[in-house]
Amino acid sequence: MSQNGGFPWTVVVLTCQHKDSVYAFQRELELRQQRGTLPGDALLLTVRDRQEPLGSGGATLNALLVAAEHLSNRAGHTVVTADVLDEAHILILHTGRDFPWSSCSRAFCWLPEEKPGQKVQAPVCVLDLLLDRLSSPPGVWVCSTDMILTVPTDFALSWSGFSGVRVLAVPGDVSYAADHGVYLADSQGRVRDIIYRGSREQIQRALMPDGKVPLVSGPVFFCRSVSEKLLQTHVSPPLDGCTYLGLDSGAPPLQVPSPDQITSVMASAGTTCYSVSSGVPQGPLDVPSGCLLSGLDISASACIRRLALSNDIIIQGHRIELGELKLNVFGLQPANKHRKQPHSCVGFPLSNQPPIFLLRPEELWVRGEQCSLLEARLFPVLHPRGGAVGLEGGVGWLLGGPGCLQRWREAWRVSLREVLSLTHQEAELQWREELLFLVGRRRVTDALRSRTDVCLLPCFRAAVQGGQQGALLETLDCRAEPGEQLGVSARCLSCIADVLVCMAQGKGGLRSGPAANEAWSSAYFLLEEGSLKEGVSALAAQRQHWLSRPDLLVRAARHYEGAGQVLLRQAVMSSQRFISIGQGEAPPIGEWQEVECPARLDLAGGWSDTPPIAFEHGGSVTNIAVKVDGKRPIGARARRIVKPHLLLVSHSGGRGGASMETVCDTLDDLRDYCQPHAPGALLKAVCVCSGLVSLSSPRPLEHQLMQSWGSGVELHSWSELPTGSGLGEIYGNVIQPSCREKRFVKGILCNRGKPLVGTILLQDHSICFVQDVVRSWYSRLPSMVLNAQQLVSNSEECARACLDGELPAATPTQLGRCLDRSWQQKKLMAPGCEPASVRTMMEALRPLVLGQSLAGAGGGGFLYLVTRDPRQQQAVLQVLRDTPGLGDFSVHSVELDMEGIAVRSASSN
Repeated sequence: MSQNGGFPWTVVVLTCQHKDSVYAFQRELELRQQRGTLPGDALLLTVRDRQEPLGSGGATLNALLVAAEHLSNRAGHTVVTADVLDEAHILILHTGRDFPWSSCSRAFCWLPEEKPGQKVQAPVCVLDLLLDRLSSPPGVWVCSTDMILTVPTDFALSWSGFSGVRVLAVPGDVSYAADHGVYLADSQGRVRDIIYRGSREQIQRALMPDGKVPLVSGPVFFCRSVSEKLLQTHVSPPLDGCTYLGLDSGAPPLQVPSPDQITSVMASAGTTCYSVSSGVPQGPLDVPSGCLLSGLDISASACIRRLALSNDIIIQGHRIELGELKLNVFGLQPANKHRKQPHSCVGFPLSNQPPIFLLRPEELWVRGEQCSLLEARLFPVLHPRGGAVGLEGGVGWLLGGPGCLQRWREAWRVSLREVLSLTHQEAELQWREELLFLVGRRRVTDALRSRTDVCLLPCFRAAVQGGQQGALLETLDCRAEPGEQLGVSARCLSCIADVLVCMAQGKGGLRSGPAANEAWSSAYFLLEEGSLKEGVSALAAQRQHWLSRPDLLVRAARHYEGAGQVLLRQAVMSSQRFISIGQGEAPPIGEWQEVECPARLDLAGGWSDTPPIAFEHGGSVTNIAVKVDGKRPIGARARRIVKPHLLLVSHSGGRGGASMETVCDTLDDLRDYCQPHAPGALLKAVCVCSGLVSLSSPRPLEHQLMQSWGSGVELHSWSELPTGSGLGEIYGNVIQPSCREKRFVKGILCNRGKPLVGTILLQDHSICFVQDVVRSWYSRLPSMVLNAQQLVSNSEECARACLDGELPAATPTQLGRCLDRSWQQKKLMAPGCEPASVRTMMEALRPLVLGQSLAGAGGGGFLYLVTRDPRQQQAVLQVLRDTPGLGDFSVHSVELDMEGIAVRSASSN
C-alpha cells in the first residue's frame, strides 16, 4: 500500500449524486492536480449518477466505461477498446449519500490531520486518504468515500502472480458487525460469501483466529483481466442499463447495489478473491462534551457569543441555491447520543430547548411524513417582511436567543434534508477555500510574530495558486512595519520575495542577482535612514510596477531580498552597543601601525555564524589559527596622513603584489561599502563598521576625520591567499577592535604531528551561496532548520576533540569524523558547493585521510584534510598527480599558529 502518496494514477473517476456536484467536484480534483497530489498527466473525470437508483455497483460499471472511453480517445482509437487497460491504474470513487455534518459529502470532509512534507498547503479530506493509500499493479480500484481508510505502516500486499479480485477488510467485533457486512472466507483468505446484517450465528462463521471478523470496508480491486470482463457489460443486456450508453440507447435501468455484489457473484462462480485485513473500523460520529460550530463566519460570532450554548449541540451554516437566490441557512442538530432518545422534541433534550417545546407537530411535518429531525422544517430561510433570516433570527431563537414564535411561524422554513438537497456545492467549496487562505494568512502572521521555525512556503504556493497573493502580500507588508524586531521585518521582506517568485511560476530567470536598480533606490534610502514604515510602503508602491511578467517578478524579488539585507545589516550593527571603544593616543603622522595574522580554518559549525542564523538560532564554529607554508598570510597597515580624506589600498597576491587605490573625499564615496564588488568595499566596510566615520552624520567626511584624528587615514590590506580560498582572517583591526563580536573557539590540536594539507582551486561562489543560505533560512525549510541544529552540535563535538589531544590512529578519529560530517552539512546548507573535480579529488585521497572538507562556503578554494600518517605532503601530491581530470592545483603545508595576531609600529617608508 502507498503510505507517502504520489501513486501514478492514470485515471481518477468520481461519481456524484447531484448535477451541480459534477462541476464543483471536477474543480476539486483539478486543484489536487495543480498541487501535485495527482499526476499531471492523469485523466480526472466526474460522472453524475443516473437519476434512477442504480446502486454503486451500477455506478461502477458506468464509471469504468467512461474511463475506458476517455483513455481510448487519448490513445487515438475511434471505439472503446480494452487494450487501454493494459498499463492503466484506475481509481473509481463513489461520493454516495448526503452527509448531515458536511454539505459537500464525506469525500471532501476536512479531517484534523496535516499531511507532512506537502509542498502546497491544503486540507486533508477523506478523498485524499484514498488517493494516498491505495496502490497496486495495473487494474481498477473501486471505493466509497464514506470511510476513513487507515493502513498500518508495516502493512504490505504481495501482488506477485496475482489475478482476480481483491478486497480490503478491517477487523471488527461480532457485535459491531451486526449492523454491517462481513466477508466469509476460507482458510487461505478466499472470499466465499458476503453476509450483510446477519445473525450472530452467521457472523460467527466468519471469525478469524484472533476472534475478530473481517468487516466489509469498501475498497475492491479488479485485475486487468477482470476489468476487461466488467467493461464488456456496456454491450451486454441487461447490464448495459447501468451505463450512460444504455441510457442513450433506451435500455431500461438495472440496479446493482454495490461492487461487493459483483465480488459475491464471482466468489460463487469460483473466481479467486483475496481478503486482506487492515486498519480500524470507523464508527458513527461521536461529538464529545461541547459544541461543534461549522460553516460560520465572523459576522455570526456576535450572535454565538450571546447564546448560552449547552453540551452536544451542532450548529452549521449552509450555502443553498433557490433558483436565482443564493442564501445562507443555519441548521441545528444534537449530537448522536440524543438523536434517537424518546421524550425529546426532534432529538433535543427537553432541558436544552426553551422555545422548541412550543412548536406543534403540524408546523414541522406534513401529515404522513416521518417525524424525524432530518424532515422537520425547523429552520427559517426567508421572512415575508424581513427578507433573508440570519443566524440570530433562526437557530439563535431556537436556542433561547432574541426573537418570537410568531415571526418563526411566518417565515418560510426548510428541513435539514431540504438544506442538503439545495446546497450550492460550488459556493460551499469556495467558502472553504477562502477559509483555507484566511487560516494560511493567520499562520503566516503567527509564525512571524512568534519567530517559530515554521516553513511558510506551502502557504505561499497555495495562496498564489488560488489567486490570493494580493491579500497575502498586504499581510506581509503589515508585519514588516514598525512594532516588530528588525530580524522579523527582514524575514517578512524575504517572504515577500518568496511570494513574488511563486507568482513567476518557475520562469523569469535565476533567483539570485543584482539588486541596485535606480527605481528602488528611494525605498532603500528610507530603510537606510531608519524609516521602516515609509520604506516598506515605498517598496510596496514600487512592487506594483513589477508584477506583469515573470522576469520582472524575479527581479523584484531580488530587490526585496536586498531590502531585507539592509535590515539584516542594521540588526547586526546593533551589536555595537555591546562594544566599548576608547580613545587612545594618536600615533604621529606618517607612522605605520601594522598587523599580520594567521588564516582562520573552520573545522566545524561553518554557516551557523551567518546572520540571521547566528542571532535567531544561535551558532558555534570551531576555528583554528594556521600558518600557510610557514607564514601568516594576511596583513594590514594604517597611518595618519596630512590630507583629510581616506586612501584605501587593496593588494592582491600578497603585500608586494598589484594594488588598487580608492580615494574617498566625501561620505557618498563610502555608501557602496555594502556592495561586495564595489571598489575597496572591504576597507570601506572597515571604516564604517569600526566607527572611523559615520554615514548618518550631517558633518562631511573631512570634518569628521579632522575632529577625530586631526588628519586623514591611509589603510592598506593584503593576503597571500587567492580570492575564494575559504581561509578567512582571524578578526582584528589595526585601528580598533572589530565592530562585530565573533565567537572564536581556540583549541589546542594535538594529532601526532599529522599536518593539515590544503589544495587550491581558484573558484569563488561564496556570495551566491550566502544568498541561498539566508534565503533558505528565512523560508525555514525543515532540512535547513535541522541542519542548523546539527551544525552547532558537531562544532561542539569538534571543539572537544581538539581539546582531548591524541586519539587512536588505527581507526578514524573523532576529529576526522567531525570534518567529514562538517562537509556533509555544508553541502546541505549550500547545494552545489561541491564541484565535480573536488568530489574526484576527495575520493582519490580517501585512503590517506582521517577526514577532509572544503574551507569556507565551498565551491572551490582550499581542501583541507587530516592525514592518517605524519608528513604526507608528497604522498598527497603524488595521488593527485595520478588522478586525471583535476586541472590546476597546488599543495601547501599548514601548521598551527600558537601566537596569533602580531601588531607592530613601523617607519613611514
